[in-house]
Amino acid sequence: MASLTADMKVWLDKHAVTEVGFVGKLCGVFATEGYIHGGADLAMSTIIDHMLVFGGMVYSAGGSKGSPTIHLGPVALSPNIDDYKDLCEVYGKRFAEQAVAIFGK
Repeated sequence: MASLTADMKVWLDKHAVTEVGFVGKLCGVFATEGYIHGGADLAMSTIIDHMLVFGGMVYSAGGSKGSPTIHLGPVALSPNIDDYKDLCEVYGKRFAEQAVAIFGK
């Protein structure tokens, strides 16, 4: 729907601070969408905004880690979500490496 679901937005606005506590945590996002330009980037940007406002440290290697370039976070297109498994795993590995670099083992 070119953005977050209403339920997700309400949860972020009302509960994210008390239930997650983003302060000082390394944060990242990923999304699925039904088709290219289906709004995953807008949804991820909204979630990132909340993470930053609530004190989180948002991870993005952008193009600094080479290919594949993952700016905001990985996006999987349905109905072929399994085709994006490798992309998500690359992001997870990079995210984990950054967590170790910041917080240690």
